[in-house]
Amino acid sequence: MSDRPLEIPEHSGEVLLVPNRVDLVAVARRNRDRLAGERTPIAGVPLSDLRVRARDEILTLARAYTAALELGPVAAGDLLLSTGHQPVFPHPGIWVKYLLLDRLAARGHTGLHVIVDSDAMEETGVDLPSHPAAFLERRREVLRAAGAEEPYEGQPAPTGAEWADFIRRVDGHVQTVREEAVRRPWDAFRALGRPAAADYAAFLTALRRRYEGPRRLLDVPVSMVAETPSFRAFFLHIAADATRFLDIHNTHLEAYREQQRIRTEAQPFPNLTAEGNRIELPFWTVAGGRRQRLLLDAHRRVLIVQGDARATEVSLPGDVTAPVFARLQLRPRALTLTAFLRLLVVDLFIHGVSGGRYDRVTDAVIAEFFGVPPPIYAVASATLYLPFAESADPEAARQSLQRMIQEARHNPERVLTEPTPEQRTLIEEKWQWIRRLEAPDLTRPERRGATQAIRALNERLSAALAERVAALEAALAALDQHRGPTDAAVYRGYPYFLHRLNAVEDLVTRMLEAGT
Repeated sequence: MSDRPLEIPEHSGEVLLVPNRVDLVAVARRNRDRLAGERTPIAGVPLSDLRVRARDEILTLARAYTAALELGPVAAGDLLLSTGHQPVFPHPGIWVKYLLLDRLAARGHTGLHVIVDSDAMEETGVDLPSHPAAFLERRREVLRAAGAEEPYEGQPAPTGAEWADFIRRVDGHVQTVREEAVRRPWDAFRALGRPAAADYAAFLTALRRRYEGPRRLLDVPVSMVAETPSFRAFFLHIAADATRFLDIHNTHLEAYREQQRIRTEAQPFPNLTAEGNRIELPFWTVAGGRRQRLLLDAHRRVLIVQGDARATEVSLPGDVTAPVFARLQLRPRALTLTAFLRLLVVDLFIHGVSGGRYDRVTDAVIAEFFGVPPPIYAVASATLYLPFAESADPEAARQSLQRMIQEARHNPERVLTEPTPEQRTLIEEKWQWIRRLEAPDLTRPERRGATQAIRALNERLSAALAERVAALEAALAALDQHRGPTDAAVYRGYPYFLHRLNAVEDLVTRMLEAGT
């Protein structure tokens, strides 16, 4: 990957595909052919041989996992192309990765989506457009929140009640939106119902896959990938030379921060730490339902699971069959996940912008630690706004608010939908004065008196609308802070189920046409 800046497309309809002006399938084929001849040993096994094993292991898992989602079989293909993401409700900028992968796989290849269920979940929710009053707003609804360092894996699928409540809350916002083009995709998604799935990651994956329709894609979670013998061999290879890996990792990470002028030490991820003989490994372990740091005592060759209350020690496994692996629940971090996939499993990996940036560090680590030229990867992203019309125009909303305030003050009888008997008497009295004003022979003092009487009646009638007027005035004051389209109208982060599938497919077509 070149040092070309990777930026999220700024305007709706814009796309990013790197490398561009090349055939990505040809790039994947060159990656495969070069790695097929690579004999560098990984845990004592030539890289090309371990690559064959890893690919077979993971494709076997992926076929079984995809079948369990009731998504149908996927024919064997020539090349293996891949992308990955956490199990969330992706917006189009992420969604295009899956659809691009499918488009490339349709040329006789296989697409593999790696579900990053090993990441800390924090919360899963969606940002939604809502139009409850005068102008469009953005609201957030959460399906589920998790505790600190709790990964997606191990989370049960939403219960029927949990899912129904989420659907109800989302629907409450979507139904306030005036544009049918936004409501229609949501109605189609909602009609698909609740999928039968064993866990949270499978549930969210099945939701998206059913909305997309048949695809030439397989799915597999990281939690399964990390239990394969080939991944364990990859782990043992790094653990055997942990000090050298740490030095290489931190050197290139710091160089990247300096080059990109990043001052935050946690970005794109923290340095690995070393304290005496204790070396932090670039892996997680899952203990008690939470991710924990994994250290190696380089002198005693003992693994240390760094929990909150105390550390637990286990012997460093001697080989991939060691029973201790089952207890460890070993998981990769970001860099080791993509390094493993790119080196030992797939022929081309498609990143988003964030992953494409940090994998420049991965490239440098692959080259120096493994002694192998890093396989080329791709980066794909896009920006797509929902098709809001005048509801997104603050000036139109401002004029509408001003009209409603004027109506409540000067024609309150039009706003009082169910007037009380006393109010009906006042309304009739007001109309008597209005009819009297129409008399051509009124003197100026009489006309002034009638006008004052009408104004006094309006004040008495509008007193019942004081809360409504105050709310309208508050909305007008908030709207006055907006310049140009509201933030809610020009937002790229709305979930896939509010977008037409064809509109996002068009972005993929634009990517491929611009790239050739």
